[in-house]
Amino acid sequence: MMAFIIISKLIIYLSISILMGSFILSVISPNHKPKVNIKRKYLIMAVLSICVFSLTPIFPLIAHLYESMGLQRSTTTVLLTFEIGKALIFTIIIAVFLLLMLIKINNLKQPIYSWTGCFLTFLLILGLSWSSHAHSMEQLKGFLIHSVHYTVISIWMGILFVVGWFSSDFAKWRQFLKWFTPLAVTCVVMTIGSGLLLMTVVIDLSQYQNSWPYDYGQLLLWKHLFIIALLVYAVINGIFIRRRVSTDKNFNPLPWVKAESVIGLVILSVTAALGQQSPPSKLGDDTLSKLFSFIYQGQIESGMNVDFNVTSLSMFFFFISIIFIVFIIYSYIKKVPAQVTLLLSILFVLSAYLALMMSIG
Repeated sequence: MMAFIIISKLIIYLSISILMGSFILSVISPNHKPKVNIKRKYLIMAVLSICVFSLTPIFPLIAHLYESMGLQRSTTTVLLTFEIGKALIFTIIIAVFLLLMLIKINNLKQPIYSWTGCFLTFLLILGLSWSSHAHSMEQLKGFLIHSVHYTVISIWMGILFVVGWFSSDFAKWRQFLKWFTPLAVTCVVMTIGSGLLLMTVVIDLSQYQNSWPYDYGQLLLWKHLFIIALLVYAVINGIFIRRRVSTDKNFNPLPWVKAESVIGLVILSVTAALGQQSPPSKLGDDTLSKLFSFIYQGQIESGMNVDFNVTSLSMFFFFISIIFIVFIIYSYIKKVPAQVTLLLSILFVLSAYLALMMSIG
């Protein structure tokens, strides 16, 4: 059931991103973007996916209450008294409005409908943030931080997904980068800032490394390492390729955008898994990470302090990780297919992870 909920969360994240990216690109003039061909049916499927997969978190709650309350009463109780149930009702209502707009409106490219689509998608983000860990722990503060974090990621990743996988040409790429690069930089800064604030809601930043023995901390670490890999692609796409398309009109940047979007999809997958883990403050002895226990050979106990002790082995993996980053950039310079760099990115994350794990004293 846990795996199904994680996959459901990932589909929701991806659907929200595609909707947001599509509506934003619809507002942009054709002279400032590549030709994007995303069919209406895909947007409808995205909304339907949100409706269907938003239901998955309430099933375990209903099942838990079923024996004592029965199906009807347990369902009513979850939907009307639990915050996750109220958030679900709000999400479904907004999704229905968005679905009706997609079905009934013939010309969705008119600015008023594109902006309406952006607004309704933003409301969906608010509904999903309502049921988040951050909101359950810090109420309004957690809700606002999670909403900002989710929104800027959806804008950044959404445009990447749509342009990377639904563009039929790259003729206006230089014009596209003129507005997308500063927007992406803004989203990156806000993602990092809101991400740090979101972490303070769940854990004390000074205790960040002390969360590593647990599944939550392990996933958080993996997410941050993949974000570093994502930023490398962002530099390549936003700086190196921007210069290259100015001098080489035949250069196709789409494979590199697709590669960046794949790393983004991995991050969303880790985020989906992270949302199903209990924060460190809720953990006990039985929730220690099996992966951490396998790699770390010292004595492990709940609440242990993680201290660093740099060793020759940790330094080896650290330098290997730097080499893989250099290889990614070198691959672009030498015109190696962008798909190859995905393997290099994974190797970077693995080596950087091992470098940190081997540094634990």
